[in-house]
Amino acid sequence: MSDGTKQNGKRVRRPDGYSIAKRADGRWESRIVIGYNDSGNPIRKSFYGVSRAAVLALVQDYKSKVDTGRISASSKEMLLGQWLEVWLSQYVLPHREPKTYRYYEAYCRLHLVPALGKVPVRKLTPNQIQKLLNEKLAEGLSAYFIRGLRATLRAALAQAWKTGLIEQNPASRVSTPKVERSETRFLGPSAAKKFLVAAKQNRLGPLFEFTLVTGLRIGEVTGLTWDDIDFNTKTVRVRNQLQRIDGKLILKSLKSESSRREISLGEIGERALQSVKAEQLLNGWAPEEGYIFLNSKGRPLDPKNVEVHLKSVLKSAGLPPMSFHKLRHTAATLMVAGGVELHQVMKQLGHSQISLTANLYAHGVSEAQRKATSVLERVLDSGSLD
Repeated sequence: MSDGTKQNGKRVRRPDGYSIAKRADGRWESRIVIGYNDSGNPIRKSFYGVSRAAVLALVQDYKSKVDTGRISASSKEMLLGQWLEVWLSQYVLPHREPKTYRYYEAYCRLHLVPALGKVPVRKLTPNQIQKLLNEKLAEGLSAYFIRGLRATLRAALAQAWKTGLIEQNPASRVSTPKVERSETRFLGPSAAKKFLVAAKQNRLGPLFEFTLVTGLRIGEVTGLTWDDIDFNTKTVRVRNQLQRIDGKLILKSLKSESSRREISLGEIGERALQSVKAEQLLNGWAPEEGYIFLNSKGRPLDPKNVEVHLKSVLKSAGLPPMSFHKLRHTAATLMVAGGVELHQVMKQLGHSQISLTANLYAHGVSEAQRKATSVLERVLDSGSLD
C-alpha cells in the first residue's frame, strides 16, 4: 500500500524511506532508519501521534531537517564534552592562531567540560548555560571572564549548528554582565617627557622611544627587522609580530589587512634606530633574522624581558607602574589630543574600524574638541586665519 499502513498485518515501508502504521493501542507510529550498528543492522527512530496526519508531519519534518543538514541523523547523542573536543581539534587548532586555541582550550577544559560536558549537545538549553554563567559570577570571576566563557561556548555551538548537530544556538540566548570600561592609563605630555629622559639610561631606551612615537604593539616592535625600515623614504613597514608559542619565540605574519601597515619614521624614531644600529656594529651582532631590537646577548627580545626594563624606567622617572601596552595608549592619546584626525590615528595603530579608535580614545577626542573650539573662537574674534 502506498500510504504505508499495514498490509496483511505487516508494516509496509514507503518509497521515501520511512514506514507508518496504526498501533494496537490506537496511536500511529512512523519509523525511519537513522544509522546502523556495529553489526550493520539498521537503527530506527520512531515517531508517535494521535493521528496519521500528525505522525506523518513529525517524520517528514525530521527527514527534511536531516536532508538539508539542519540536524544530524545519528544513532548516538553527542555530548557537549565530546563536541568541544572535536571543535577544538578540527575547527580551531588547524585554522586559528595558537594564542586563540589556548584561550578556547582553557575555557573548555577548566569550566565548560566539568559543568556541562555530559549534557547532550542537542539537549543543551539556555537555562543550563545561564545557570553556569551566574555561578561563575557568584564565585567572584570578572564580567570580562564571563563574557569570554559565553563567547567560547557560542563559537563552539555555532559550528555545531553549521554541521547539523543542533537547530539553534542556545548560547546566543543568555545574558552576560556588563563590562565596566576602566579608565585607560596613559602618560600625559610632561610625564611622557620624563619617561623619555629616564629611558636614555636604559639599554632598551631606544625601543621605548620608538614605541612612544609609533604606537606599535610589543610583538610588532620586537618583531621588526632591518628589512622593514626604509631610511630613504623614512617609512616603517609593520608586517609581523614576535610571539612566544610553546616556549619558543616565533615570528608570525600579522593576520589582518588593517594591522599590516606602513607608517612614517620621524626624527625621534630614526635616532632611536640609528642608536640601535651603532650598538649592533659595536658588539659585532649580525643575527640571521635581522631583528632590530635584541637582548644583551644579541638574541631576539622576550616580551617579559621588555616589561622588566619598562618597570625599571618608570620607577627611575618617578612614574606609576604600567604595562607596555599603555605606551601605545599614550602615543594614540597624545596624537588625538594634539589634533590628529581619528582616521589617521586608526591607520597608525592598525585598527580595523574607526569606531574602535574613537571608543578607546574618547578622552583624547574631548581635548581635541576643546582645541578646535579655541581655534574657531580665535578666528571669529580676529576675523582672520592668521
